[in-house]
Amino acid sequence: MPRPITEQIQGTYFRLRFTVAIIGLLFPVILYFGGRMNHFGLRGSMSAYYWATQNAQCPCGDDPEHSGKCKKIEKNSKEETSCLALPAVTEAGSMRSYFVGLLFAVGAILYANKGYSRREDIFLNIAGVSAWLIALFPMPWTGKLPPLYWVHWVAATIFFLAIASVAAFCSHATVGL
Repeated sequence: MPRPITEQIQGTYFRLRFTVAIIGLLFPVILYFGGRMNHFGLRGSMSAYYWATQNAQCPCGDDPEHSGKCKKIEKNSKEETSCLALPAVTEAGSMRSYFVGLLFAVGAILYANKGYSRREDIFLNIAGVSAWLIALFPMPWTGKLPPLYWVHWVAATIFFLAIASVAAFCSHATVGL
């Protein structure tokens, strides 16, 4: 005998939200342990795992265990000039597929998930599209910044603000249900 439609809808609603929460919680864990399995250490941000490999050093030539951030250098010095002159890291990062795949999965679930209110729906859609933009416009791991470098940072900021807005302004409407 088939389940009642309300039970099916509620089950789907719960599973979508539970799945995106689990992905969000496991995302940094997967990146960290994936990096360890690929013989490199903790990076300075989750975005740094996009480029990270065992052999990819910091653009400034620091050791491979470096977080991916350039060392402190004096403004207008020879070191700054050499750092900015380094080519972009173009080798595919060993965690790149996981990074992009998880972001697209989160984005798809958030975009497909219908909010309880129109405001929640808008926040979820914005967060979903932002997750895709984070994946499509990776943060460069080089001294030189490409023309659209800011898209990643803006999308990540909007993503976190949209998710925080759902939690802060919309969750009270469904907690009792």
